[in-house]
Amino acid sequence: MKRLTIMLASGFGVGYSPAGGTLGSVWGLLLFTCLHSLPPLTYVLTLVTFFFVAVFISSQAERIFGEKDSGKIVIDEMVGMMIAVSFLPFSFQNLILGFIFFRVLDIFKPFPIRVLEKKLAGGLGVVMDDVAAGLVANLLLRAITHWL
Repeated sequence: MKRLTIMLASGFGVGYSPAGGTLGSVWGLLLFTCLHSLPPLTYVLTLVTFFFVAVFISSQAERIFGEKDSGKIVIDEMVGMMIAVSFLPFSFQNLILGFIFFRVLDIFKPFPIRVLEKKLAGGLGVVMDDVAAGLVANLLLRAITHWL
């Protein structure tokens, strides 16, 4: 069970890379690309299930790694990235812009994203700041695509 947790939390090992968060986000884009054509309700249920799995896995991984929000944990970036590009027109431009917006927000964690990271404990804290970054990235992308 420990190996499975580490494998899932680290995005099949990419979390051990110096660019772990970026590579975890790429995994999120790949997952989204595979799932985006699902019916909307099925997609939402899949994403919500993945969120809860990510919270559980992140909690377990924090204990295994002995670190709060270890950089080796990238399953949270996967969830956040999927949210960043959800329910937008599927295009290369949206995928790239969503990726850039999400990574910038995830790295710099402006208010209120940083508050979530600091106030929530365990796996919920690990995942929620990425969910918030994904939501903000999605809203920014919607605003830009609306005006262009």
